[in-house]
Amino acid sequence: MSHLLKRSFYALQQAWSYRHCLQQAQQNRQCADISTLLPQDLQQQGISVLVLDFDGVLASHGEIAPAPTVQSWLKQCTASTDIQQIYLLTNKPMSARFAWFEQHFPQVQCFISPSKKPYPDGLLAIAKQSGQPVEKLLLVDDRLLTGVLAACIAKVPVLWLNQPLTNFRKRPLQESFFMLLRKMDKLLLGLFKVFH
Repeated sequence: MSHLLKRSFYALQQAWSYRHCLQQAQQNRQCADISTLLPQDLQQQGISVLVLDFDGVLASHGEIAPAPTVQSWLKQCTASTDIQQIYLLTNKPMSARFAWFEQHFPQVQCFISPSKKPYPDGLLAIAKQSGQPVEKLLLVDDRLLTGVLAACIAKVPVLWLNQPLTNFRKRPLQESFFMLLRKMDKLLLGLFKVFH
C-alpha cells in the first residue's frame, strides 16, 4: 500500500509540474484508433521507435492477444522499414502474453518496466536499449496520469489514445475501474486549468 501512496503522490506532484505537457497531449496529441497511425507518417515525424502500452491500447484489459484490427496494424508496422523497433512496455509481466508475441510478432520486444508509470524509468531504459535519443521514440498510451505523464517527464513524444479498447461484457468490474481512473485523470487536469 505504501508503494501505491508513494506513486500516487509522485503522480500528483509531477502532473502539476507537467500540466502544460499533459494538456498539450490531451488537446493536440491524441487519436481515437491506433490503426490510423501509419509507419511512413511516424517516420516523417522523426519517429524510429514505437513504444506501446497493451491494456486499452492494443486490446481490452486482461487479454492475451491484441484485438484483430490491431493485429493487422501491427503486421503493417513490423513489415515496414519506416519503424526500426517496436516495444511493448508493461508492468504486468504475463507470460502467456509474452509467449503470444514471441510466436506471432517476434519483432515486438516485450519490455518489463522497472517501475510503474508515471515513473519514466521504463521509457528511459527503452531509449538506452534501442540506442536512440528519447525524441526518436513515440509512446502510445490511454492514461493521461500514468503513461502520458511518464512520457512528459522523460521528454518522449506521446500520443494519447482517447478511445481505449474495452470489453465491459467480459470484464465489467475491471473496465469500470479503469474508466473511472481515466475520468479522474481528465477531471484533475480540468482542475489544474482552473487554478493555473
